[in-house]
Amino acid sequence: MTSAAVKKPLHQNLPHTALSHGVRSFDADSDAPCTNGFIALLEAFRATGGTAPGATVARLLEEHQGGQDVSLPELVYTRQLFGFDWRANFWIPMFQFQADDLVLKNAPQRVREALPTAWSRWAVACWFAAPNIHLNGLSPVDALDADLSAVLFAAVACDARGTSALFGTASASARAPAMRERRATARL
Repeated sequence: MTSAAVKKPLHQNLPHTALSHGVRSFDADSDAPCTNGFIALLEAFRATGGTAPGATVARLLEEHQGGQDVSLPELVYTRQLFGFDWRANFWIPMFQFQADDLVLKNAPQRVREALPTAWSRWAVACWFAAPNIHLNGLSPVDALDADLSAVLFAAVACDARGTSALFGTASASARAPAMRERRATARL
């Protein structure tokens, strides 16, 4: 048995898979994403409002919420909002807010509630950004406004073990090119 055939143990109950967005890839089971993974998430969320540093979002919320006593840490703690860590900063995908007034949208919260609670922040961000077979190859973030019920179904299809439903990979043959890319990147 070669080392390539030996599966690593699951990390935080997630599958070991590489996902592609354009020419960059990101690894959903890592709590400390690589630079290429971070850039891939930025690219994946760009069309739906982008991604902003938590400090910036906190400042904007204070300006727009006028008198409401809701803090960014409270929104994250209560799982009304999600983000991910990268290089000592907390990054927030902005699709979770109304663009004009920074009010939280209900749909992303509902989908987040349907995802396994054991997943890391990084895994949640990757799930929203990655193509999903339950959504005909669209990512959940791209399908969210058009078909909330389908995105909820895709979220419910995931389980805490992180089966192939996590990122909608249909088969081992569909994952093979991404795995080759990941191995090649690891050798560099």
